[in-house]
Amino acid sequence: MKFFRLALSMLLALPCVAQQPQPAAPSKGVLSVAETQKLVPPAVFFQGQTATTQLRNSAAVRLDNGGLVIVALVDTGGYSSAVRERYQFYLLTDASLQVGDKHLGPGAYGCGFLQDGVVVVMDLAGSDIFRTAIAKDAEMTRPRPLQMQAGKSAAEFRLYLGRDYVTIKQSK
Repeated sequence: MKFFRLALSMLLALPCVAQQPQPAAPSKGVLSVAETQKLVPPAVFFQGQTATTQLRNSAAVRLDNGGLVIVALVDTGGYSSAVRERYQFYLLTDASLQVGDKHLGPGAYGCGFLQDGVVVVMDLAGSDIFRTAIAKDAEMTRPRPLQMQAGKSAAEFRLYLGRDYVTIKQSK
């Protein structure tokens, strides 16, 4: 009789185990504010110093291959004015990217949109890796300090600082 009760209780428990919800697949494209804020580090390293990130001015994209691109404005109060002009945001990626017309490998980078209409991407020592042209979106109705939006195709997105942007897509 004990064996029968044990077998019956195990059989009744099986459907409960089988009906547990599966974890949701990670979303692709521009991530929500809540998803982004879970990913953004509170502080980042650049040129021998750490700077806090501005969670309210951060954005992230999950690429088709599952890779992530995370950007956040940084508080550069401790840096010289020459560095602050060039170093406005931090970019983290675990995928190869095409930024404008340039290739960027996985890593952590300091970046900034410059007065002469280019974005500069720097390594963590502050040395330029490349510069590429930025565009202006005159039709944007509510520019924010930093944001990412879907681009013209499903494989690309735009990284905005105000109305200025650079197109980024996953590199093959």
